[in-house]
Amino acid sequence: MALVEPFFEADIKAAVVKAIGGNEAKAIIEKDEWLGSLPGFIVRCFGVFFNGVCGSVAIYSSEYGEN
Repeated sequence: MALVEPFFEADIKAAVVKAIGGNEAKAIIEKDEWLGSLPGFIVRCFGVFFNGVCGSVAIYSSEYGEN
């Protein structure tokens, strides 16, 4: 994937971080994350948006075990 051109302009200077729902984060994590899993208990989810397109997510949890 690193060799593929992004399908949107990913200028970090114009990026916007905002809270997103668990279902939106789950869809991105299960598709793009190499582990393909989420924690059992999610505290908060945030998305990094480039021109309205979510390019990455961060999920915060108090659980560290596998799910």
